[in-house]
Amino acid sequence: MNDFNCAQWHDLAMDFADHGDYCRKAGRAADSREAFLYGAVCEKKAADLEDTQPGKGIMLRSAAWLALEGGAPPLAIMTAEEGLASAPCERTCNDLREVLEAAKLAAEQPEPVEMAEVSERLAAEVERIGRRRGAD
Repeated sequence: MNDFNCAQWHDLAMDFADHGDYCRKAGRAADSREAFLYGAVCEKKAADLEDTQPGKGIMLRSAAWLALEGGAPPLAIMTAEEGLASAPCERTCNDLREVLEAAKLAAEQPEPVEMAEVSERLAAEVERIGRRRGAD
């Protein structure tokens, strides 16, 4: 895959983004985040191969949003800052500032609790209570 061109990396990133949306709608949060992170990495590779604006800035903006959707605020921050440093047009700068602000806010939040973990803990607790009541 190292010989992919910019468009191929971008297409792969968008495929991962679509898969992330699909998984999110299906209630598969971990799979969704993983797909978004793969998408972020692919879009960053596409941006690394793009030398002109607004393309480079737009791809870095997309990579930053995908990283944020993937639950990786530090990666989103780094990517948005790289995008701003690449001197994109004003509109793309505004978009990059928006994702940067969202990523910084997300970075300040505690880690989200996985619903699957919550469900497993609740199921185990219910089973424990049931066994205890049965022993009474």
